[in-house]
Amino acid sequence: MLMHAIDGGNMECFTMLLAQKQLDINRVLQPSGSSDDGLGALHYAVLTGDVRWIDPMLNHRSINWRLATGTHRHTALRLAAQHCHVEIVKRFLALPKPKKTVKVLLGMTSADGSGLPAVMAKLVRRGTGPPLDTCVALYQAMKVRGW
Repeated sequence: MLMHAIDGGNMECFTMLLAQKQLDINRVLQPSGSSDDGLGALHYAVLTGDVRWIDPMLNHRSINWRLATGTHRHTALRLAAQHCHVEIVKRFLALPKPKKTVKVLLGMTSADGSGLPAVMAKLVRRGTGPPLDTCVALYQAMKVRGW
């Protein structure tokens, strides 16, 4: 829906849709052809090169700006850089850095060598897994229980 509002240049409709709590702003559409990459609304907005669409999305409460496209796994930042949208790249670079990173998880190994922490880290990076704090707590619980 957001992509249709962007495509039509309708900021009023875009703003109304963005305000809807049930709207999944991070939804990535399935690729529909050989040239389609499976874009999300943020990817689509970046490709327009127009910051009017980007600012409200980056300020949205549940935006995952690290989300990758469906096929080639490109982030919106990479698309902005690839298409030389300097003002959009500046906005991404100005975003606050997360207080914690998944690097903590990448160095961990489970007691039985199952590699669960690596899997959790991958899910956190993709934005499809539990929050980082939950993953760290799970790992610590595994250690305590001798898993």
